[in-house]
Amino acid sequence: MRKLITLLLMAISMSTLIKAQDFDFYISDPVPVPEPLEFCMGETVTFTLDYLGWGWSDWLMCSEAPDLEGYSNFNLWEPVYPTDNSYTLTVSREVYFWVKVSEDFTSSNSEVFHIQLKGAIPEIVYSDTAFCGGTTLTISCSIDNLGDGKYQWYKDNLLIEGATNAILEISEEGSYFVSALTNESGCPNIYYSSAPVNFYYIKPELVGTFKPDLERVT
Repeated sequence: MRKLITLLLMAISMSTLIKAQDFDFYISDPVPVPEPLEFCMGETVTFTLDYLGWGWSDWLMCSEAPDLEGYSNFNLWEPVYPTDNSYTLTVSREVYFWVKVSEDFTSSNSEVFHIQLKGAIPEIVYSDTAFCGGTTLTISCSIDNLGDGKYQWYKDNLLIEGATNAILEISEEGSYFVSALTNESGCPNIYYSSAPVNFYYIKPELVGTFKPDLERVT
């Protein structure tokens, strides 16, 4: 029994001597790597893991800085699946990207790479999402300094002809989003699109109690 316990302790000791952090995780493309890590939407970043150990790796990304100590935002971590120890990310938003290598009872996280977009994603600015039929509602783009002709507005995923400035007056309910040209961010001829927002008519409600006029009933 003592011999078995001794062998077990030796195995645990050996697993802690060979650390899981004996790996290299880096951006292999583009080269040179830009600093800061800012990219145009649609550009790609390739991550590579050099690791010869017997363990396994978890590739992860998150929309905010990951809490690797307290795991407070663990629910936001998104697994990704590499091919041949590399993964190519197509940039569409700001993300944090890293890998965790595990061996037996030991695990280590790599450097966390903060991938950012050049320019800003527009948002629709509005006072309310409900309005009366027969009236108009003014909505606008949060990025309002690009100049006329550098915006495209959409309703129900269809282009609104002639709606090319930062402000739009709507008179119909539906799902709207706006795209803004990003020339000033160093990404020529690329539009960034906002999240869609649903606008709808206010529906009148009947209030009170119905009381029939019994004297008029024949």
